[in-house]
Amino acid sequence: MNPGSAAQSLGDRAMALQASGHHEKAVEMVRLHLRVRPRDSMAMSVMGVLLRGAGALEESERWLRRAVAVDPANVAAIHNLGTTLSEARREAEAIAQWELAARLQPLFPLPWIALAAAYAQVHEAERGIEAGNVAVRLVPGEPGAHANLALALCRAGRTEEACDA
Repeated sequence: MNPGSAAQSLGDRAMALQASGHHEKAVEMVRLHLRVRPRDSMAMSVMGVLLRGAGALEESERWLRRAVAVDPANVAAIHNLGTTLSEARREAEAIAQWELAARLQPLFPLPWIALAAAYAQVHEAERGIEAGNVAVRLVPGEPGAHANLALALCRAGRTEEACDA
């Protein structure tokens, strides 16, 4: 098993634990993993997501920034950092992270989905529409992509098009 798939499996198990109400067990499992593999950026990213889910945004941000410092090409960590910053109401910083993730891996749909809504919320609806169109092209069956495109279209005053999105 390669380290990437081990981290993915760790992430899946940790998220399942958190979803079933066992946040502390999930965090402890990732902490133990990080003791053995202290530079595992995917595990650091998982820790950041777990902490964000528990509302610990500052600690989440620290873990996610650490993950990106270890692996600057870890687009999942970059995207998750954007999400944490957005939840902390730091939209400009969140947008910068999502833009970076989209530049590094243009076919990764999550930053495009997030950018569609974020741009619309900061009164850049046309950029939101562009990002939303990319998201819909990448994942045509994803409701979030369509919803965020519709939001951007509404913010641009294009309500009839929004109904079709």
